[in-house]
Amino acid sequence: MIFLLLAGQPVVGRIEIKGAKGVSKDKLLKILALKKGSPYRASLLKSSLFKLRDYYKSRGYFNAQIGEPEVVEKKDRVYITIRITEGPRKTITSLEIRGNRKISSETIKKILGLKPPFPYDEEVFGEREYRLLSIYADSGYPYMELKREFEDLGDDSLRLIYHVREGPLVIVSGYKIEGLERVRRKIVDREIVIKPGDPYNATLLIESKRRIYSTGLFSSVRHEIRELSPQGDTVLIVFVLEEIKPGFLNLGLGYHSPTDLQAKFALGHLNVFNNGQRAEFHASLLHDLKQFRRKRFEIHYSEPYFLGFRLEARGLAYYYQDVDEEVEEVGLDFQLRKVISKNFRINSSVGWTGVLKSPGEGRITINSAAIQPLWDTRDNLLDPNRGLFSTVRLEGAGWVLGGSYDFTRLFLDLSRYVPIKNEKIIAALRFRAGTESPFGRSRIVPSIERFTLGGDGSLRGYDRRSVGPPDPERDFRSGTKLLNLNLELRFRVWGKNGFVAFTDAGGLYDRWEDMDFQSIALSAGAGLRLWTPVGPIRLDWGIKLRNRSPGDRGRLYLSIGHMY
Repeated sequence: MIFLLLAGQPVVGRIEIKGAKGVSKDKLLKILALKKGSPYRASLLKSSLFKLRDYYKSRGYFNAQIGEPEVVEKKDRVYITIRITEGPRKTITSLEIRGNRKISSETIKKILGLKPPFPYDEEVFGEREYRLLSIYADSGYPYMELKREFEDLGDDSLRLIYHVREGPLVIVSGYKIEGLERVRRKIVDREIVIKPGDPYNATLLIESKRRIYSTGLFSSVRHEIRELSPQGDTVLIVFVLEEIKPGFLNLGLGYHSPTDLQAKFALGHLNVFNNGQRAEFHASLLHDLKQFRRKRFEIHYSEPYFLGFRLEARGLAYYYQDVDEEVEEVGLDFQLRKVISKNFRINSSVGWTGVLKSPGEGRITINSAAIQPLWDTRDNLLDPNRGLFSTVRLEGAGWVLGGSYDFTRLFLDLSRYVPIKNEKIIAALRFRAGTESPFGRSRIVPSIERFTLGGDGSLRGYDRRSVGPPDPERDFRSGTKLLNLNLELRFRVWGKNGFVAFTDAGGLYDRWEDMDFQSIALSAGAGLRLWTPVGPIRLDWGIKLRNRSPGDRGRLYLSIGHMY
């Protein structure tokens, strides 16, 4: 039906803009309603001309002339030429602030960051005015109004006058919490940082909502402002919450070719003692249709306010067995997590690992301590569109902590997400690097602590642990110097569903001197992403680009969630 409607309708072959000097032609082309390759409609061309005039006026070209467009039709293509006479641009040569009392005029000018002379630009004005309004709102003046006025000084010069109406100083008389059923009020109270008697502060209100939501006990956190006096100088803040069920059960299944089936299971409670404590059990199993090749069982417990401070404490006990690695171990880990800001936190931990079985090493113990700062600006943890995740982990084992080995480990993990084409494409880049070194009593890093590379999570198209020098004790490859780079282009075709093109690269060594370009493992592939409430279902196919055997047709991976 759509084909029949468009049949015979010409499409735009080219749009040329002439005469633009103060504004880039690429910017003007993006403003147009018509695009190259789109069906030509005279109504869209007309609206495009209005958009151009409005845009030029917003940039200070009050006398800009948009000429009658030249439209030439050849066969099924339309070629459009738009001629522009920009004229002079208005310049702000004087800036005045009137009506302000709380903040001085000089301070307001510094906040605005506008120092005459500067060109007229409504987009810039809007950004700077929002900055000033936010500062007033954080100082107890949420009703502050700002009016812009221009006075013509001649010779294309303008005086910009800001009229400030501050309004009353608003005091928070108190707050109310609605929607609590199972969760104790104390859990919410301790997360609210805007207090009764304080001047209204929009930033603290937003931070309070963020902290309440981060407890994980609520599906929705919103607020209402209720005025308590005719003058509007006292307000009551109402937090309206929707609780979630504290108990949860998660099950995930995956497949890695040729025969590996993976299952993950999680059972837990988000509010064990009705004080925000969490308890969880996790299981991860890998089966090759003959036997379980890998098992890991974990018990987690966390306390959000350790010893009464805003300091999260986490405990972990685990059991791990891997047939391929010929390893069986148990471990305990205690971690303290301090949130410094919305995007920055620091983790510190101490751990004990008891190795019950390992090739060539028998029973050993590894005692370690680590510190790990994290910076995270991702807009969505399950499916990020933009932002940065970075962390550095510095770990030391042995020495004053005892145990069987002394060694250090430094590990860097950096991921960057960049939207392209209005978030229709997401470029996702990850870089990882690590180094391990023995010291003191030890001459080597124990085999079970060495890095491995290959397979899902690092190098798709390669078998697990197939990259790097031979492991000194086991029948696969490992190393103490790691490099890994991953690049994905995530195309969204139907909502959040779509496909991915990727390339992976990496190398594993025992000495940095052994690294060269020829030793880098390289792969590429493509995949599908189908969105679910728990994240995208991921189906990837990857194949080696180097040293591929004649019968190698790549590897398939089926899992839930992005690889990074």
